[in-house]
This record gives sequence, structure tokens and C-alpha cells, in this order.
Amino acid sequence: MEDHYVRVHTAGGSRLVLATFAQAIAAMGRTPGLRVHRSWWVADKAVDRAEAEGRNLRLILTNGVSAPVARSSVAAVREAGWLQRPGRARCETERPTASAALSS
Repeated sequence: MEDHYVRVHTAGGSRLVLATFAQAIAAMGRTPGLRVHRSWWVADKAVDRAEAEGRNLRLILTNGVSAPVARSSVAAVREAGWLQRPGRARCETERPTASAALSS
């Protein structure tokens, strides 16, 4: 938590927004996504692929940001189908699709 600010990661970059984490998640409305860690909420469209290193799981987002996945959230991530996403190769100049992730 950065005081009462939440970092919002989008395809266009990241910025701090004055809100609590709960307020930021509520502002996402019906956008499909999951709270994957105590300090991370990730939109479905933002997930490129999942990477495991030992017992640690991380989601690699379409903008290149890496989001941690709590062990207690692995089942929900699996159920959402995010573990099976193959990822996609992008050229350096291609812009990722619009997506969002919140971190506190």
C-alpha cells in the first residue's frame, strides 16, 4: 500500500490513483478479473501468461508487468483458465490491448 494510493497498470503505463484498494476494485465494476494476491487485482484481458518458478507463480501481463499469485489464489487462477494461456509473441512496436491491473 502506498498510503491511500493504488498503482494502476495499463497498456499505456502505470500511475498512482488516490483510492483504497477496495475502492479501486469496486471502480472496476463488472470488468472480469481476480484478486490474485492481497495487494493485486488483475483484469482477465490483462493476462498474457503464467510462469512458475519453483512453488512461486506469477502472471505476466500484456504490458510486461509481473504480478504475484498467492498460493491461496492458484485454484481460482486455474479455474479462470489463466494457467493454460500460452502467451503470445509480440514485436517491439506492437502495443498491448487495453487492460488493467491494480496493486497496492
